[in-house]
Amino acid sequence: VGSSYIDIDDISIIEGPSCYKPNNLDATNVQASSADLGWDENNSATSWQVKWDTAGFDPDSASNILVAGSNPFSVSGLTSNSSYEFYVRSICGAGDSSVWAGPFLFYTPCNVVLTAPFTDSLESHALADKIIQSECWMATQTGNYSWNVGSGTTPSSFTGPSGANSGSNYFYIEASGSYLGDSAFLISPSINLSALSNPSLQFYYHMYGNDM
Repeated sequence: VGSSYIDIDDISIIEGPSCYKPNNLDATNVQASSADLGWDENNSATSWQVKWDTAGFDPDSASNILVAGSNPFSVSGLTSNSSYEFYVRSICGAGDSSVWAGPFLFYTPCNVVLTAPFTDSLESHALADKIIQSECWMATQTGNYSWNVGSGTTPSSFTGPSGANSGSNYFYIEASGSYLGDSAFLISPSINLSALSNPSLQFYYHMYGNDM
């Protein structure tokens, strides 16, 4: 249609694997020091190898590697307010395992409780892409719709502010490459409000863009 094209090249018919790797990796019930790691099994395997560690670890030299007999598989001993990744492969039989699936990235929450009145100028937050964990803030998202820490103008042309309301840093959401149904959440640290009679949340915001 019009100037749209579909290109196909180098088609091959080869022997497929006898043991397919898991997919749809996920982490649920994530606590400050534990998480349940899960996946979709694509064979009839009832045992899997799982390896996990802090984000960016070398999977070829992983120290946390176990054979799991359950899906999901619970891991403990994690550090709060940290980024982790895990890999998994199916064990279909003796000498017959799938290739590794992963990594899947997940984040343990902060176990610090702050006391109101509380103000965060955002100046102590490091500039980051898609994940904010400094000062126990956390950003999670689906797809490419994400929260970030920015300074100056936002990366996308003709959108966002030219700078922060005060200081240098601000939180912003980047929607480039996102699709209908994508979501993004900005999660504050736990804040004890018991010292306030009528607690309220206040913040400055800026909204601008062709698709706003």
